Amino acid sequence: MLPIALMLCQAAGINPLAGAMAVSVSASGAFMTPFGTGPNLLVWEAGGYSVNDYFKCGLPLCILFGLLTTTLCAVFYL
Repeated sequence: MLPIALMLCQAAGINPLAGAMAVSVSASGAFMTPFGTGPNLLVWEAGGYSVNDYFKCGLPLCILFGLLTTTLCAVFYL
C-alpha cells in the first residue's frame, strides 16, 4: 500500500510523508476481527469471544482511529 499512497500523494500535490505516516499507522489499526492483531487472536478462544464481539467493539474503534489518524496527519504534514 505504501507505493500506491506515495504515488497518490505526489499526484495530488500532498506531502508524501503524510501518506507514508497514514499507511504505517493504519496498518496497526485492525480491531474488527480476532485475526487482525496477535493479542486479539490470543484472547479469542481463552475469553470465549465471538467474531460479533470483536465487530461490536472494533467498529467504533476503527472509525475513531481513522478520524484521528486523518486529522493528525493533516495537522502535522500538510
